[in-house]
Amino acid sequence: MRQFTPVRWLPLTALMLAAGCHTPPRPHADLTAATDRLFAAWDTPGSPGCALGVVKDGELVYGRGYGSANLEHGIPLSTSSVFRIASVSKQFTAACVALLEQQGALSLDDSVRVYLPELPEYTEHVTLRHMLHHTSGLPEYLRLIKEAGLFTRPLDFFDEREALWTLMKTERPDFEVGDRALYSNTNYFLLSIVIKRVAGQSLRAFAEQHLFAPLGMKATHFHDDVTELVENRATGYRATDGGGFAIDETPLEIVGDGGLFTTVEDLVLWDRNYYNNQLGDGGAELIDAMQRPAILNDGTPTLYGLGLRIDEYAGATRVSHGGSWVGFRSNVMRFPDHRLTVICLCNLRQVGPKQLAEQVADLWLTGRL
Repeated sequence: MRQFTPVRWLPLTALMLAAGCHTPPRPHADLTAATDRLFAAWDTPGSPGCALGVVKDGELVYGRGYGSANLEHGIPLSTSSVFRIASVSKQFTAACVALLEQQGALSLDDSVRVYLPELPEYTEHVTLRHMLHHTSGLPEYLRLIKEAGLFTRPLDFFDEREALWTLMKTERPDFEVGDRALYSNTNYFLLSIVIKRVAGQSLRAFAEQHLFAPLGMKATHFHDDVTELVENRATGYRATDGGGFAIDETPLEIVGDGGLFTTVEDLVLWDRNYYNNQLGDGGAELIDAMQRPAILNDGTPTLYGLGLRIDEYAGATRVSHGGSWVGFRSNVMRFPDHRLTVICLCNLRQVGPKQLAEQVADLWLTGRL
């Protein structure tokens, strides 16, 4: 049987209640039914699918699993299923770097060679800020690894040392630092090493201490040990030509640009913190910095902050990020002016979570977009 979180509107903050505000009514059945129809193609025990969370004012107001977390054992997806969220991980890496700056351990305007002196000389003017904003010009390490013959299939294994060695051998950037914004996983892979060298502990350990434990995100971690057992883990899949499914996983242990394992329920806690930051020194400074887009050398603003994309959708400000790696697809889409966020985590390569999240937002913000 499929498992889902009952439809509910959870209580708002005590401050609002004290001010005389009443608990909002439950979402109308037509709204939840229309939401469910968007995921109908995967809403069967014989298919992988998605876990959905609709978050209003930092509370999960509607959550459901559609499809199976594990086809071999018939385990349904739910809001507590643990997914690899691929590049949605980048905002967590960025938050760790920003917290280290708050602690005085580094500056975002430091050259990356202060911490990674083995990188080529052309990186001398590349700062941590450039890397966070994808304006560094550093070439994509996944492409370089593939060109070096170390990565020809998803199940091929390469480690941090091999990836770093490959970057050390590059002779030129893809473009001059600060001239363009071009998405490159290299930036956040290298930032994970910077964090380890500055903090004296792995990205996983630093994030647990400074992000996940303070927010109560007990099911979240950077998965840097491929042999580790993970309770409630969803398996990644791809559709096959014969109409069935095949496991689509990876043994990769590199984290920073990806590698975060989490749930819809934990991401609700992360989303809540954007409205009332409890991390680091507290206050809005951390959140404002993460949501501030970069400016190129010629003064052109970009659409990328610190691990977050800032743009507009249907006239509303949108702060979001997507992820795509092996059999996992994910998108977390926040509309801060409406205090509504859509979380869509999927365990099937052929699903498009960004489009699904937009369609969910269209329903839940009808008349306001």
